[in-house]
Amino acid sequence: MVNAPSERLERVSARGLNDTAEWARNTNLKLQQAQAGKDVSGRMRHATEQVQRAIEKETQDSINIVTSCLNTKIAETASLKRKLEKSLRLLSGEIELLESRQQKTIELMFSQRNPLETTHARMKERGTLRPPRENVIDAVQEALQEEAAGLTASAEQLSLSNANMSRLLKRMVACRTALEDDVADKTRALQLDRSCLDVEQQTVDKVPTPLPISSIISSQNDLRHICKQSSNHPVEWKRHSQKLISLSASLLSESTLLRKRAGLREKQAVQTHKKYEQNTKSKFEGKIRDTCRLHDRISSKLADVENEIAYLRKEKEAVTSALRKKEDPLKHCTKRLCLRRQRPSREAVRDEAERCLHTQLDRIMNNIKEYEQHLSQIVKRETELTALRRELLDDKRDKARAKELDSALLSCSDFGASNSTFPSNPEHFFMLSSGRTCALGTSSGPTIRSKFAQKRLTRPPRPNTALR
Repeated sequence: MVNAPSERLERVSARGLNDTAEWARNTNLKLQQAQAGKDVSGRMRHATEQVQRAIEKETQDSINIVTSCLNTKIAETASLKRKLEKSLRLLSGEIELLESRQQKTIELMFSQRNPLETTHARMKERGTLRPPRENVIDAVQEALQEEAAGLTASAEQLSLSNANMSRLLKRMVACRTALEDDVADKTRALQLDRSCLDVEQQTVDKVPTPLPISSIISSQNDLRHICKQSSNHPVEWKRHSQKLISLSASLLSESTLLRKRAGLREKQAVQTHKKYEQNTKSKFEGKIRDTCRLHDRISSKLADVENEIAYLRKEKEAVTSALRKKEDPLKHCTKRLCLRRQRPSREAVRDEAERCLHTQLDRIMNNIKEYEQHLSQIVKRETELTALRRELLDDKRDKARAKELDSALLSCSDFGASNSTFPSNPEHFFMLSSGRTCALGTSSGPTIRSKFAQKRLTRPPRPNTALR
């Protein structure tokens, strides 16, 4: 009984058939394995779904973060771009204004070149062409010196303004170029960032991979090496643009102040030119009036001197005639004395006739001596008046030449633009503005007034009419 199942199993095995219990057991085992596999697969599928949902959520969060960062970056870049464009627009307008002001300054500099050359030419002509006695440091010469100094200072101020504006324009142009480059970079960056926002999310299969993922991961362990990595920190990036904006604002304020100063200097230069021009003109007119007045006085005194010389010549002729009339009485008296000396010794006495003859001879000799002294005084006075007339003629001629010269210099207001009667070769405008002036003439003799004071016109003493 005990060996019956085993024997039956042996018989079944011998026939090649499986036992029913074994068959059921194997089936149940397979079913249990299948159920276990199903359970594991379900758990794995659930875990995979959770992982996928988590990855998708993380991916979407990353996309949202990137989108938010891109929007923030776009807004910040757009704000900086607007500020840069505003600064660029203001700076470009200020550059145009400063260039216009510099052009006006240059035009004013060249417009004041002729007056400055005219002033130096006037000084040179008056110092070289005036007669020596008229070559004095008068009010006109002092006015010309003041005008030359004032115009030279104005020219130096205008030249300094022009140099300052040139230097500032170079800095502003460089800043404008940097702003234009920054605006161009900001525009390109905005286009790229907005293109990044417009990129649709694609599947991995549709996105072409530049390199095999396995090789990328094995070589670099990340994907960032296929992109251009930025080396600038966001703070430095923003600071660079803000620095350009601050520099532009500083240049704007500096340019505005410089334009105001240049405009003020231009007004001062024009006012200085007008003031000195009027002063020099009035001094020239006053000098011409004084010269004309002295010329008229000299002419009047010259007529008096000529009248006096004519009177002296008449007096000289009268005295000479009186001297000739004394020759016959002198010869008559001398002949009588000679004849009386021929008397015999006993008759040679000093009688009344002898004394009368000697008295007559002494009187005639005294009269002749007095006439000769008076004649010498007349000749001496005539010589003095002749020399004075010659000096007055020279002085009158010098006054006329000085008047003509001053009148010509006054009427010729521009030596560089007109054909002047007095040619000159003045220095260049900027060489004149360095302080070099023409040599002035010096006085070579006493003035007209001192000469009139030294030689007063007085009539000579009239001869004694009783001696005629």
